[in-house]
Amino acid sequence: MSIKNVFVCLVLLISLTFFKIAFSNEENYQKDLLNHSYKINQSVTEIEYFIDEYTRLPKARITERITFQRINGVNPFEISCSYDDENILFEEMSFKAVEGPKSKPAVISGTYSEEGVFHSDLKFKTYSFRLKKNGDITTVILKKVVNDIRYLANKIFHDFYPINKLDFSITIPDAFKVKLLVRNLEHWNTKMDTVRNEGEITYGFSINHLESISFFEDDVTILQQDYYPLIYTIPEYFKIDEREELFFNNLGNYYKWVYHFIDMLKPDTAFIDSIYNEIVPSELTKEQKLKFILNWVQDNVRYIAFEKGINGFKPDEAQSVFQKKYADCKGKANLCIEFLKRAGFDAHFVWVNTDYSPYSHYDAPGLSIDNHVICAIFEDGRYRYLDPTDVYSTVDALPFYLFNKEVLVENGQDFELDTIKPLPNQFEGLERTIVFDSIDSNNTLHGNFVMKFEGSLKAFVFNFLNQVRKAEYDDVFDFLLQTDSKITVKEFKTTEPFVKVKPFIIEGTLAFKNAVKNFGKTRKFISQFPYDDLRYLRWVKDAEVPVLLPWYINMKDDISINIGRSCEFQQDIKPVKISNDFLDFDFSITKTDSVLKINRELSIKSLTIRLEDLTEFNKSTKIVIDNSEKYLILKNK
Repeated sequence: MSIKNVFVCLVLLISLTFFKIAFSNEENYQKDLLNHSYKINQSVTEIEYFIDEYTRLPKARITERITFQRINGVNPFEISCSYDDENILFEEMSFKAVEGPKSKPAVISGTYSEEGVFHSDLKFKTYSFRLKKNGDITTVILKKVVNDIRYLANKIFHDFYPINKLDFSITIPDAFKVKLLVRNLEHWNTKMDTVRNEGEITYGFSINHLESISFFEDDVTILQQDYYPLIYTIPEYFKIDEREELFFNNLGNYYKWVYHFIDMLKPDTAFIDSIYNEIVPSELTKEQKLKFILNWVQDNVRYIAFEKGINGFKPDEAQSVFQKKYADCKGKANLCIEFLKRAGFDAHFVWVNTDYSPYSHYDAPGLSIDNHVICAIFEDGRYRYLDPTDVYSTVDALPFYLFNKEVLVENGQDFELDTIKPLPNQFEGLERTIVFDSIDSNNTLHGNFVMKFEGSLKAFVFNFLNQVRKAEYDDVFDFLLQTDSKITVKEFKTTEPFVKVKPFIIEGTLAFKNAVKNFGKTRKFISQFPYDDLRYLRWVKDAEVPVLLPWYINMKDDISINIGRSCEFQQDIKPVKISNDFLDFDFSITKTDSVLKINRELSIKSLTIRLEDLTEFNKSTKIVIDNSEKYLILKNK
């Protein structure tokens, strides 16, 4: 078979080169080694598509060989493998000691669970190894078989340990057409190779000195999809023995595949009618029914992730969800949609990716492009989105991780692409009012505060409280109020937590120690703000890699300081206002009689700061930080 018949499309996305792109070098790699007990001497991943000789079905085999070496310390290292026993089979794990004594690894098997809050039926095995002395080496071999090649979706090449050499290859027979989307190889010390053999082609690359997964402080992380080597494998079709099977050769076929699980649903109409009439009060208005239905599903159906085989994509029947009172995002959306239709709404399934994706649905129509299902109603010419899974979200006010995400909306045999936008004037953050009415002889400011949490930040607080015992609430409030050696909250009270339709408010009295220093006739406020809300922006400002921020900053501060009539404020601090693709910032300081008023509004509009955006983003954040940290100089009259 000639090369023109090789059913492979390889797309290498090469970034622009007007910015610094050389992420890794020998010096950085050597520094990285100092922070780890182990390194990976060599990591080899081999993917091979093949035709099962008995079933004549297309499959794939994944073989990983990872050689670990102890370099510093006594901690064990771990390696994990996930699988579902249906589409992805765990074939074998073996290991051998190349140097040093051989020790049997500790093995943990099971399904994933997190503190009784999150559960998944996806299986995993975790192997824990301990090498006895520095220099000892062991090689771990993992093998998996992918029975349905749709499930071989993507891989990011990184590890919690630095990798001396990484080798990857993927072999595709001529009977397959597979689209490969490869990213970020140009950032690393990479060698690429293509080998043509009879009836197949192999693509491969090698990378030297790949640094470990890196984290900044305060939950700021590297934007992995724009930093580490990444490959998406999208099967387009397979042809053998005059038989041809289409997979994901375009977005239409991807939608056809996910929609056929919706089309398979068989709702028990009579039963659902009965429970709807029993649960949803008939006297409510249509809009009230919308809110009631969403709240009922959120509050009465527990979330458990179903990711095993077909259950990762097929929603549970609505009547089953109601009877069991637990479901994953798909099942919760299905029950919600059935209720919404009975309330007179045009309701639809919606697929979305809660993580950052470098590709659109059209670019990468495969199983990596979506990981969550919500629902929508079409009303007044637009879609309104609801997330039955997120317990504290409300109609239209979705969790922050869904903001500005492209979504695939089900519409029967057809589909639509849309983007989730926050509502105009929707406030998703913290409004804070602080009135310092006195300064004592120890230069401590005393006053009162009111903190009002709304939207996704309120949901964050409620989720935080929901995961701890009531006896531990004070620890949560210490975190929210940022009490430390400088800040003392003498007393406070809150509104009732877990109320979705109202802001969550904390108010009390505050003391800010050593806030003022005396310099002769001059008094200097060492900080305008008792709370350090800009910590993670400081970590970003010197970054040379793409960054993922942990949450949106959206705050409004109104701070008043009674400086007394014996002092005067002589600085000429001009108002600052900036607005761009990354943030909005509005800042001013005014003096009225004996009161100094500081107003600050800050909104971070994007969590993903790509490499080409870092210069402009850091220029903006420098203005924010410099103005927020200005000293206020007072002079005695």
